[in-house]
Amino acid sequence: MKPLLWTFWMACAQDQATNEAVVNDLGSTGGAVGNVIRFDVYPSGADALMAQTWIADRSASLDEVQIFLNPTVEITGTIVGYQANPLHAEVPGADQQPVAATVRLARPGTITGSTTQTLEDGAFSLRVPAAQGYTFSVVPEDGSRLPFMVELGVNVSQGEDFGIIDLGYGAPVYGRISTSDGAPVEGLVVQLTEAQSNVEGPETRTDSTGHYLLRADPGQYVLRSQGAAGAVVPTLETAVEVEDGGVDVALDLGDIERTLVSGQVLSGRTGAALKDVAIRIESTNLQGTDGSLVIETDTDGDGLFGRQLLAGRWAATFIPPFDSAYGGLVEEFEVGVDGAVLELEPLELPERVVLEGVVVDATGTPVPQAAVNAQEEGFDGYIFSTLTDDDGGFAIEVTPVPLEVTVSPPTADHAVTKRSIEGADGFITLQLEEGDLLAGTIESASGPTAFALVEVRAASGDLLATTLTDDRGAFSVRVGAP
Repeated sequence: MKPLLWTFWMACAQDQATNEAVVNDLGSTGGAVGNVIRFDVYPSGADALMAQTWIADRSASLDEVQIFLNPTVEITGTIVGYQANPLHAEVPGADQQPVAATVRLARPGTITGSTTQTLEDGAFSLRVPAAQGYTFSVVPEDGSRLPFMVELGVNVSQGEDFGIIDLGYGAPVYGRISTSDGAPVEGLVVQLTEAQSNVEGPETRTDSTGHYLLRADPGQYVLRSQGAAGAVVPTLETAVEVEDGGVDVALDLGDIERTLVSGQVLSGRTGAALKDVAIRIESTNLQGTDGSLVIETDTDGDGLFGRQLLAGRWAATFIPPFDSAYGGLVEEFEVGVDGAVLELEPLELPERVVLEGVVVDATGTPVPQAAVNAQEEGFDGYIFSTLTDDDGGFAIEVTPVPLEVTVSPPTADHAVTKRSIEGADGFITLQLEEGDLLAGTIESASGPTAFALVEVRAASGDLLATTLTDDRGAFSVRVGAP
């Protein structure tokens, strides 16, 4: 069988065309799309190579894969921009001034890339794997004086000096943020996100009059405003088209009158008060505003909690500490517009339960020493783990919520198998999938890449399998359905 080879910078025209199609299949918002397998390769330190991602078509035969790791190259340059002096200053601003910024080269939906900060003179140096399809971004610390820069489809095949990169001055994105009665809102965090790449620009804050100022190059963006941590202020997002002359974007937060909501969390078994229960309160439909809001708090020593909330519908997720004997729950409630204090009925958390079962192979034979992980779907994603015994049996204490159960076999004869369950209810049998064989070698210019960590993922980014290359750079693993 002819080996399969994926690289992003081969000279062979046929393979290059294939790889360009694969690169184009990477979504700009992150994650490969389509029926693909993603290999995230983490070389051992002795190889002096950087972590990088490879994409393969899952419909092809993948039992003789050859991955040739790209070498690490150095990218350098200097970031400068226009330094504006304060209004009415006698000395005018100056251009080509060094900029304090975060510089990043990253391939969307992969682990390939690197990030650094500029030095005092604006210089930067990045080490990345040679590859196509990088997104290059420069985000200055001061977004009110300088625009941020995003360039898509940057190809890197060798070390290169990008030279002097001038952010210039950009165009102003400004406005006033107020409530429905026209009152200004001070201290809001305001930020632009470049629409195509989802690269976030620097943050600024509204002043005492509710005004903000950012700078951006012409293009499509999303403008987001939100309160500081813990503030009862809705988050607003709006699409913005920035032109050469700038754009004035005023935002109306609507009615943000607050109401006190309180309650108590108790043990469902004993009725005792439960302290240190984390509470995540998320709006589902706020009245008087188009925004959304997430508030976090926890219970005190008497199991009590209280927070100011806006009028509308809410869903509160109650999350006990990981080492407690209780599970979480979700409570929905509505806050009225009259401003009256809302006291919720006492909430009783359920006790944890035991998930019991057996792990078997395709023939029904019990599988000992298989790793069983049960992870909450939602809540805080707690993971509860155990190993099967000599008879393939397991028993594990879990929270009584929907769970994703993952079984990792002790050998490479079967694939990692996943199953979603609504909760621990009765005895379950988990049958391992045989899966598809993925095997091959990983090499670099210096030879086989020994003892590299290989994570195999689906297009969604879900982890399907993990393995290590041997001393010859070879690997073999079975992968089940994503």
